[in-house]
Amino acid sequence: PRQKMRKQRSLCTGNGFMRKSKIAFLITAGLTIGCVVMGILIPKDNEGLPEVASTENVIPAPALSIPESSLNLGIVWATPTFRWQIPITNVSRTNVVVSEFATSCSCTVVNADGEQGSLTIPPGETRMIDLSIDLRQANHGDFDVQPFAVNLMAELQNSLSINWSLKGQVRSAFHISESLLIEGIAKSNKGVSLRTKLQACPELIQLIVKSSASDVTAALSPGKSAGEYWLEICADGRQDPCKFTRTLFFEASDLEGNSIAMEWPVTIVYDSDLSLKPQIPHLGVTEIKKFVEAEFSVVRRSGKPTGVVTAELVCSDNLVGECTVVGSLIRLRVSPQVPGNQGFQLILSEIGATERNDGVFPFTVYGLSKKP
Repeated sequence: PRQKMRKQRSLCTGNGFMRKSKIAFLITAGLTIGCVVMGILIPKDNEGLPEVASTENVIPAPALSIPESSLNLGIVWATPTFRWQIPITNVSRTNVVVSEFATSCSCTVVNADGEQGSLTIPPGETRMIDLSIDLRQANHGDFDVQPFAVNLMAELQNSLSINWSLKGQVRSAFHISESLLIEGIAKSNKGVSLRTKLQACPELIQLIVKSSASDVTAALSPGKSAGEYWLEICADGRQDPCKFTRTLFFEASDLEGNSIAMEWPVTIVYDSDLSLKPQIPHLGVTEIKKFVEAEFSVVRRSGKPTGVVTAELVCSDNLVGECTVVGSLIRLRVSPQVPGNQGFQLILSEIGATERNDGVFPFTVYGLSKKP
């Protein structure tokens, strides 16, 4: 009986082992088949899936991008049609519609890709904004260099907007670096002249110059480089010392036929050939009723020998004075009669063989009240 029980127990144990082995086999096979199926259904490294575009640097809402919000153009000429281009890019995923372009100056006209009005920019595309600026208004007709600024605004849909600005310095279409002052000596020559450089915008053509009066003439001749000219001004002689002003009118046109006109003043000064040394217009301070004295030498600006000189003292009632001439020396004695600054004039005349030169020299002296 014991042997029979051991045999039955061993049989039972063997059957249990066999069942466990089958179960383990089935589990292992199921896992293997599942992994194979999963490997077939799920591609490796997203293989077989549709590609998704990168969203980097893409803005969902309508938006525009420009290179710089403020552009400095430097020094530019004051021409009627200064042109500049600005690229704007749609950096969003939707179309951007620019309904209107506005500027801060009526001198500026905006064209978008050659057209005025609204503009539609697809995603990722760039359009060129053309600006045409009449810089003559920014220069205000002066020959100097002046700053200017133009602000621009693009109105988008949904009340959005983008702003940028242009700035720089405007130089007049005709530029002279110095004031035009011509000095001469009355009666000593037939006239005076001045030669100076004029710089004009190289794009200008048919440049001419005219004078406001026939006693002053002006002419232009080409220089070495483009836009460079020599300006020569001649003034007629004068018989008497004087100072007067004339106006030069410059005219030109650009390649598109727009005209440009500028004005420039010319001052002509004719002094007497006679001069005093030293030149002391203020004789100093003295008590009233007392004299102050001064001595001057008479010379000629032209360097010619001095002839016979006469002198005349012109004083008001508040001043007493006298002058004497000894050769080319002038001696003055003046006395203020009331307190304060008092003025008078010394008039010189030279009588030569063929000409007579007059010179008027103003002086002042200050009178002090007497001490009590």
